[in-house]
Amino acid sequence: MDEFAKFQQYQESLNSSSTPITAIAESDLMTKKIIGKGHESEGLYILDNQVSKSIACSGVVTPLEEHCRLSHPSLPLLKKMCPQFHNLSSLECESCQYVKHHRLNFSSRINKHASVPFDLVYSDVWGPCPVVSKAGIKYFVTFVDNYSRLT
Repeated sequence: MDEFAKFQQYQESLNSSSTPITAIAESDLMTKKIIGKGHESEGLYILDNQVSKSIACSGVVTPLEEHCRLSHPSLPLLKKMCPQFHNLSSLECESCQYVKHHRLNFSSRINKHASVPFDLVYSDVWGPCPVVSKAGIKYFVTFVDNYSRLT
């Protein structure tokens, strides 16, 4: 008997049974408390009674956790999306603060030359190379000293 035939036979045995399906939440595995009952009808599992309390999200979520889960929205937008945080006056998110920081530009050295060796060094990375070296190297780095123009 092939696997598909075994599977069909298994499905038929399930369809013929009149045993209700019992769902047990992960947190109730220790107590074995039944949180809901249902049955199968034409391939769908239907709950007999509405489950009164939330099973999937039983923990308390902090404003910072919700902010991160929602892809870091601004505080006014977070308050609109999650009304339970309407009294929140500020939100300290390290990622958001880091993104708002800007680096200072390097000083302009156009048409200026270094006065001593290694005062200004340029670098360039080239690759990946279409032909890999015997050592397996695919990239090439060049350093040029502005004072001596040596590489």
